[in-house]
Amino acid sequence: MTIAQQAGDALTAVVAEGVKLSAARLEEITHDPWRVLSVELSQDEAGPFAAAHSSVSGDHYGSHFSFPGGSFLVLYSGKTGYLITTAFTRDVQDQVENMAKRESVALGEVSNVLINPLVGHLAETWGLRLIISAPETRIASPRDHLTRALARYANGDGLAATFFAHLDSPQLFSECKIMLFLDRGLVGRIAGPAAAP
Repeated sequence: MTIAQQAGDALTAVVAEGVKLSAARLEEITHDPWRVLSVELSQDEAGPFAAAHSSVSGDHYGSHFSFPGGSFLVLYSGKTGYLITTAFTRDVQDQVENMAKRESVALGEVSNVLINPLVGHLAETWGLRLIISAPETRIASPRDHLTRALARYANGDGLAATFFAHLDSPQLFSECKIMLFLDRGLVGRIAGPAAAP
């Protein structure tokens, strides 16, 4: 399936607007400003994003979400994960200081909170009911996170579009990456005739 340029641009614009809402939510969570550096679309598996996530070293926290027709992957480097967790839990620091897997638990909740405005925006714009799963947060290399995210599209409708959003917070010295994967069936529904088989 290919998506016509105009339809691809329209889809990317919708996702970009939703990502801005997610960035605003991150500001509320961390009490530091966040900005959206870029939002890109690829129709070729992970396309140009694969090289950026090919590293097998440098563990990252990754939160995986799924929904009928697609999925999300939210990535944080180890340093970013620590800084966001510290900012997120600053008011309850004493209670969570010795919590097992503190960063993974906190970042799962952070990812859930930041994804919700994006999901709501997409659902409203596309006229769909999008119910996402609870986040599955784990530590792995960027390549392993990406491989896991793509594995669900090996069968069935297959992957039709991947959106890659890059956010950062200069004051917090942190960055966050959001990847949105859509299968052919869902893209066909939302792009209509502009999505050719």
